[in-house]
This record gives sequence, C-alpha cells and structure tokens, in this order.
Amino acid sequence: MINYNERAKMMSIAKRSIDAKDKLKENEKIYVLLSLLKTLIKYKANQI
Repeated sequence: MINYNERAKMMSIAKRSIDAKDKLKENEKIYVLLSLLKTLIKYKANQI
C-alpha cells in the first residue's frame, strides 16, 4: 500500500524545488509534478 505521508512529503519537496526555478512556465511545472507523482505511484506499486 502507498504511504500517503511519504508521497505528500516527496511532492512538497519537489514542488518547492520546481517553484525555485523561474524558467519553467506554470503548465510545465504542473506537468513535471504530475509526471513525478505518476512515477512514484508506479514505483510503490511495483514494490508490493
């Protein structure tokens, strides 16, 4: 089962890191975060 606290912590760190980069447009930031979330979910699902 996916640990939602761990996922939220990783997404928070990623969002802060991406927000620090001004070069990305808003839709690019969202795309990167969604891609990370998708990868994280697949990784956790494969661990089970």
